[in-house]
Amino acid sequence: QVLGMNDDTLRKKIDYLKQTYGLDEHSTDQGQLQTVLVGMPRLLVLNIENNLQPKVHYLREVFGGDLEALKNAVLRLPTLLAYSLEKRIQPRMEAILGANMDPGSITVGIVLAQKQYESWLHNHKQKIKKKQLQQEAIATAAPMDPSAPIVHWTRPRRPRQL
Repeated sequence: QVLGMNDDTLRKKIDYLKQTYGLDEHSTDQGQLQTVLVGMPRLLVLNIENNLQPKVHYLREVFGGDLEALKNAVLRLPTLLAYSLEKRIQPRMEAILGANMDPGSITVGIVLAQKQYESWLHNHKQKIKKKQLQQEAIATAAPMDPSAPIVHWTRPRRPRQL
């Protein structure tokens, strides 16, 4: 499909990806743009207005406007932009954010089959819950009185039997 595209259309899509995600063609050994396009060449055939822009708008919003974090997510998983916004990206991202997880976790959660995803999300929720309980226990523990005497407790010894 890419081979049948005219040069202007191809250039528009490449420029859009570069500008929107701040991708640099010469930043690393093969360049960030090349990394994304090799990882997901189908991005070049997706419609900018109807497909890519709504995803970009949504992802920028959930990443809190942090373009660098969003760019890193796209570099880590270029196929992220090929998933359906309504059927896959939004529902999973909302669950990830609802579990107080980093939005960058979408690069792991998006590729999993539904049952694996649910298990992965459940495990992360449990870890977060456990950490919160530990923090609450520390926060509610009685503070130590620095003037209190230090008491050493030892277990009484049993007499030896002969």
